Amino acid sequence: MLVTCAKCGIQCEKLEKHVRYAVKHNYKLYCSRACVYQSRETGDEVICVTCNKSVWRARSQQTRSKSGNLFCSRSCATVINNKTKVGEKHHAFKGADYRGRALKAYGARCVNSNCPSPVDLPVKLLDVDHIDGNRSNNDIANLQVLCVLCHAAKTREVVLECQTQGESPDLGSGH
Repeated sequence: MLVTCAKCGIQCEKLEKHVRYAVKHNYKLYCSRACVYQSRETGDEVICVTCNKSVWRARSQQTRSKSGNLFCSRSCATVINNKTKVGEKHHAFKGADYRGRALKAYGARCVNSNCPSPVDLPVKLLDVDHIDGNRSNNDIANLQVLCVLCHAAKTREVVLECQTQGESPDLGSGH
């Protein structure tokens, strides 16, 4: 007897007793075991966010995605995650490394032109100061490198030797 596959729609030959049994029990008829297995899958064809490749994902996998993005592979997921999960958005973020960024951008020397300290101070004796006093504003334009003495003069209003000679250090606004 000639029947139509419930999955792919191809016409195929089946024994009459199998057709009667399927009709009696309200079963669907398939042309092959592959079509049977494919019909049991619950999922959809989705498009990979990174490479636009079409890939099948189970509905449970689709609902588990926190971002709503679906990927064809781990490497495609890594490409997106490395772009979006940086800085404070990264799960292992411990705090801003503003000190390292400021020392790299401005060099390992005090920016105060009236600094009483020697020019070649060890990096351990240099501080990175937030110009506006807001420690959560780690923008590179808000940072300056100061020696510990100039930093104390700015933030704690300690009088330096250069200030007693009538000079005022140009260190930006204080707290």
